[in-house]
Amino acid sequence: MGDIIPLSYLVRQRQLACAEALRAWFGDLNPPPFTQPLTTRHWTRNDQRLAPADGDPNWNLNVVFDYNGFEDGDISRGAVTKISDDIETLPDDTILLDNRRGAAPLTVDLTRSVTFAQSREESTDTKMKIDIGSKVGGTIGGEAEGGTISAEISATFGIETDKGEIERESSDRTQTIHLATGVPVGSALLATISSPNLVTSQPFTVHADIDGPFRLEWASGLTNGRFAQLCHGPRYTGPPPGYNQPDGQTCAVHFTGFDDWAEAVNGYNVDFPGKADDGPLEAEHIALVMAARAIEWSGTVRREAQQTAGYEFATVSGPAVDAYAAKLPAGNVISGA
Repeated sequence: MGDIIPLSYLVRQRQLACAEALRAWFGDLNPPPFTQPLTTRHWTRNDQRLAPADGDPNWNLNVVFDYNGFEDGDISRGAVTKISDDIETLPDDTILLDNRRGAAPLTVDLTRSVTFAQSREESTDTKMKIDIGSKVGGTIGGEAEGGTISAEISATFGIETDKGEIERESSDRTQTIHLATGVPVGSALLATISSPNLVTSQPFTVHADIDGPFRLEWASGLTNGRFAQLCHGPRYTGPPPGYNQPDGQTCAVHFTGFDDWAEAVNGYNVDFPGKADDGPLEAEHIALVMAARAIEWSGTVRREAQQTAGYEFATVSGPAVDAYAAKLPAGNVISGA
């Protein structure tokens, strides 16, 4: 197991990737393009600011996030690989039918409740420290029995999990088995259940998209291209767009989240009344920005399950009969009268 990675670090990396994608979009809308990459200027719970190391080439462009959580989370699962399917005897369900001293054939017709073991173990390649969001504290990941990791992932990222499936795979399964046979006088039979023990492995990948409000800030005097269409209405603060604005002022456009931004790009958002009816604003950038949001985290589910089987019979004789009788529970030895 490697280092424990803070969730805040993963969020910060995704925000930086999103900011870079937004910088490219902003630059295409508002030439000349911005050539200097953004970096993490400072990063706190309430003000996660990405900006160029030197603001001048980018007209002090800042992308400021207000982390809110995740959306569109899911768990994708890979192919199931069989590790083994060895045949194992269930010793607690072995029955000795001893008719060596019986006066008549021993007829047995009964049903027994047999327990088949099942288990589910989950592991992740790394552990994650929860240090951001509404559920701060603790770690998730590593190795755990049952569906513990799935439950923690669901609580942290809002991903739906099949609780019923997890419970079934984590609990032993009970089944009624029918045993019917006859044993001649002077003979003994050993009835055993030999069950295939199937062990499988399946990889999974957690995919969660960061989401939350963010805003673009820049120095006044810059906005004059197609981006100026968004610089009106309740989401914009600053002077009217244009090159002839006084220096030292900050302009900003606020979005409530990434879907909100995509609606503005496509012209669907009525909070941007200045948006002209001349088509989307560089809509080809939407997929790039959205893809940059994804946190991915991998792991493996290991399942072990004994399979359904019936009784098998074998004749035993001599000292072996007494040896079996001595080690089996009293209720597992049936003797003829």
